[in-house]
Amino acid sequence: MKVQLSDEDMNTIAVKVTKMLAHRLKERENERPTEMVGVKEAARILGISEGRMREIKDKFPHIKAGCHQQGRLLFVRSALIENYQNP
Repeated sequence: MKVQLSDEDMNTIAVKVTKMLAHRLKERENERPTEMVGVKEAARILGISEGRMREIKDKFPHIKAGCHQQGRLLFVRSALIENYQNP
């Protein structure tokens, strides 16, 4: 089924989409940025050693910042606190 839209219809759709995107961008501006912490701070929060933190890293949301194997592990602070468990 082929639908043809007039220029006016396309313009109306474009305006609505632009308003929706602007609204979503404003919502994101109001969100707090995710605070990331390194292995040392993550281990301190959980009360474990840095080595143990590296061993159990996959239990917590994290990213690897940097290149290759030398990248730095960064953990989501709120997830460490919210999901605190004695590993």
